[in-house]
Amino acid sequence: MPIKIAGIHQPNYLPWPGYFHKIMRSDVFIILDNVDFQQGNSKSITSRTKIKGANGETLLSVPVKHTEDKLLRNIQIDNSQTWAKKHIKSIQFSYTKAPYFKTYYPLMEKILLESCSGLFELNYRIIKEVCSILEIPTQLLVASEMQIEEEDRNLRIVKLCASAGANAYLCGKGGRSYMDENVFTDNGIEVMYTAFNPPEYPQLHGAFLPGLSVLDALMNTGKAGVCELIR
Repeated sequence: MPIKIAGIHQPNYLPWPGYFHKIMRSDVFIILDNVDFQQGNSKSITSRTKIKGANGETLLSVPVKHTEDKLLRNIQIDNSQTWAKKHIKSIQFSYTKAPYFKTYYPLMEKILLESCSGLFELNYRIIKEVCSILEIPTQLLVASEMQIEEEDRNLRIVKLCASAGANAYLCGKGGRSYMDENVFTDNGIEVMYTAFNPPEYPQLHGAFLPGLSVLDALMNTGKAGVCELIR
């Protein structure tokens, strides 16, 4: 039987290149929107990303409304704040001298200025747009639309993979700490691990900084550069 690989991840805001490396390595990629939004967690990047400006690393954060409903797909953006214009200005100031600024800035400006009420809506659109730019053919699915009700973390992933017709699950290296591989094996799902360690690429503003948004790589190296990077 041929291997069909599923990747699963929450929809992050302007994700780093490793996110798209995982999508590229998957035959189907499931956007996990029916889990709790980790607000206030310093490691949470669902509503935050990093870019690089003249003063170094800059954190861009999308403000969200406080609510008792913590499901990621129901998190609403606080559009009473002028966050979009601030992000656009930061992107403009950081990358106006980048080789591919004129190629990708208009699209980012358009996306950010269009009214999005939900965080998932915004992030999903950005992810789809970047996949389109990079010509990544992976099928994207949304977990909440698959109607899988399962509390156990491992079984939920198994059922999502099975629903997508996948017999292999591509997991980040951090998954080794919490995954029960026996659950996957018992259900006919092979577990594969990926560890993305991108090489350095040309950046503006001094020494190379890792872990930045894919936007940084796009502005500095263009489509061809990012495709080479994530491969």
